[in-house]
Formats: sequence, structure tokens, C-alpha cells
Amino acid sequence: MSAGTITVTNGSATVTGTGTSFTTELKAGDFIGVIAGGTPYTLIVASIASNTQLTIGAAYAGPNASGLAWSGVPASLLYAVNQQIMNDMGTALRGMNSQLVNWQKIYSDAASVTVERPDRTTFTGPSWGYMANQFTSKLDKTQNLNDVSNKATAWNNIAQYGTTSTTAARGDDTRLNTIDGKSGGTMTQGTGLIAISAPFSNVSTGQNLDSPIIRSILNGRGGYADARGSLFGFYTSEAVGTTGKGNLIYSGFGAQKYWAFEQSGNAVSQGSWVNGSDERHKSNIKLVPNALKEVLSWRGATYDKKDGEPEVGLIAQDVEKSCPIAVINTGSRTFSDGTVIDDFKALNTSGAAAAYHTEAIKALFNLVELALAAPEKALASIDSIKEALASESAS
Repeated sequence: MSAGTITVTNGSATVTGTGTSFTTELKAGDFIGVIAGGTPYTLIVASIASNTQLTIGAAYAGPNASGLAWSGVPASLLYAVNQQIMNDMGTALRGMNSQLVNWQKIYSDAASVTVERPDRTTFTGPSWGYMANQFTSKLDKTQNLNDVSNKATAWNNIAQYGTTSTTAARGDDTRLNTIDGKSGGTMTQGTGLIAISAPFSNVSTGQNLDSPIIRSILNGRGGYADARGSLFGFYTSEAVGTTGKGNLIYSGFGAQKYWAFEQSGNAVSQGSWVNGSDERHKSNIKLVPNALKEVLSWRGATYDKKDGEPEVGLIAQDVEKSCPIAVINTGSRTFSDGTVIDDFKALNTSGAAAAYHTEAIKALFNLVELALAAPEKALASIDSIKEALASESAS
């Protein structure tokens, strides 16, 4: 707070002070912050007559009040805060405009469009309009081929039926009654379940075998046969001596999804890993402390990994200092170059980022509000955070 108290009068541009030093604490263009009648007011200084009298830029619109504590706010500080807010808003608006451009492309009829992701990488593919147009002249499956004028010719074009190895088998083909002559695995059959397996190829010897597969086929639901079956399987795909991956696939009930486990150690899926987060499942809920200070001590980085592709994210040891619950010790890990890392640390990146970044943003908003009402307190709070970071860095 600045020295002394002030008196303001509704409809008047004159401010009088008691025990004030207007000529040394303020200059034209600076601001005065007061709270009158429970409402904060920000008054701009037009001119200063003496240490105890000044004129503001517009008549005061609040209630008459005297003996008010006041704070002088340098114009440069308020302008800097406002400029930063405008800069942040500009960044957000540019991002929104970029997404509008992306969506405009997606909604077009172009055969190929290129959109820019938030990380500035690009993706090229067909637009929605183009894909929709590809189906306008296709057969309507709800017609059950009734819109085909010559069904016999259509069947012959689809497949050539017969009883020999180069022809397609009909449902009554005797070749479907046996697995004689087949190799590469076993078949067992139980109630509503068929499991098929094949041996895995020997990658260490460089033997390039067909991709093995393990499947579980469920005929019907709950042991009851119906027309809707499902399949869940595991198979590998590889180029011997270069790269390989294991694949999980689900197919059934009108949907097909896969999950791929890459040789790099990454896992890729068509969907997202969704964690349970219902408040009713949780107890002892506590907000993470000192979120802004802790986030400022973390490194958001790109990095190369042993036996893996370059990635972007956080460092487990940085987060562990402030949130050890987010870090898991997974034991020793040996890499292809012979390096052994004991007590290898795994990080719950999404959980730590969600909690700390949320609370850090809230802390930043509190600082902005404090800077407008009491800039000296805001600066002191910032200095406190900087000192804590410097102390941790020195230790």
C-alpha cells in the first residue's frame, strides 16, 4: 500500500490525500487502485497539484468515501500485464483460426488435403466430402443385391466356385469337412469357442516364415448361437533383420480395431487409453501444492531414447522431486548396446501434467488478479517463487 489515505467524491475528478506524497509516488499516466463500498476502482492520474491533491482523467463514478487505503500502480506495469494478456489471447486466436482453416479443408470435396496439427506437423489425406462422394454410386447393401440386374453374372465375377484348389468353396464343399493336408498349428473346438495357433518365426536365425496368428473366435454371446460372432487375435508382422511389431486385433459386432506394439517400444492404437476417474471411486482428494513453482522446475523436452524413437515429454527425475507418486520404479532394464539401467523409472505423464498444469494455470490467473489489485504483493509472490527455484537449483 502507498503512504497515507485518500478521499474521493462522486462526480468529481479531484482526489485529496492525507499523509500522502503524490508528487514523489506518482506521475501523470499512472494509476491509483482503491476499494470503495466493497468495489475495486482503478483511477488514472491526469495531473498532480501537490503531495495531497491530484486530478484524475475522468470524474469518479463510485460512492463518496474518505480515509481509503490506496495503491499506486506504475503505468508501465499495468501496460505490461495488459500486453501479456493480449499476447496470450492472440496466440489462442491464431490457434483457433488455424483449426478453422483445417476444418474448412476437411469439409471440402478435395481428393487430397493437408492439415496442420497443433505441434506444427502435417497430415495429408482425403476430405470428408471427397470420401462421401465415393459412395454415391455404390450398391445399397440394404437391398440385399436386389438392385443387381444379373445376379448370376455378379456371382461369377466375385468368385469361381468348384471343388479344386484354385476355386472358391461353397458351403456344401467336402473340402470344408476336414483339415487334412494343413500344417502350421493345431485346432481345438469347444462350446462356442475355436482357438487356432501357429508357431512363431525364429527371428534370431533370420528365418522368414509366414506371420503367425493366435485367434479366439466366439460364436454368439453367452453360449447362445446367433449371427454375430467376434474374433480377438494376436499376430506378428516383420521384415527380418530390420523391424517388427506385434499386433492385437478385435473384429466383431460390426467393428474392427487393432493395437500395435512397435519394435521401438511404443504402442499405437486406433483409440485412446481411457482411465477411470470417477470422483466416487476416490478418497483423500488433495490439490497438488506449489504447482506453478514445480512446473517451472520441470523440463518439457524432446529427446532420443535407447532402443527407441525420438519422443517429446517430461523427465521422470524432474517430476519425482515434487510428485514421487507419479513415478514408478520398474527394476533393471538392459538395452541392445549392453547398457544396464538399474531402478528404471516410469512416469505417469498424463496424470502429473493434468494435475500440475491445471493448478499452475489457476495460480497464474490469481497472480494476474493480484497484480491489478496489489502489484507489490504480486511481485513479492513472483520473487518468492524465483528464490525457491534458485535455492533448489543450488542444492
